[in-house]
Amino acid sequence: MPSTSQYATNMRSILPRVHLGAAKGATWVDSITTVGKQGDADVTAEGVLLGQVSESDSNLTVNVEAAGMTIPIVQHGTVKVDRIP
Repeated sequence: MPSTSQYATNMRSILPRVHLGAAKGATWVDSITTVGKQGDADVTAEGVLLGQVSESDSNLTVNVEAAGMTIPIVQHGTVKVDRIP
């Protein structure tokens, strides 16, 4: 599963860049021609990202030998991206 930073990098390549002085309702020409990867899918400027949910689980054990302790750590992460109307 890709990391969150990898996902953000991929998103940067398909989202339009907003220039200084841009205003709400302004138009621009989308000239992107690259194809990125999101999982197994090719992503181009011809589509619209509707959203994505990714989840990750980690199970770790920390051994503190000096104290004779074993500490279990369970992490669950969820990243949700929604299209803004």
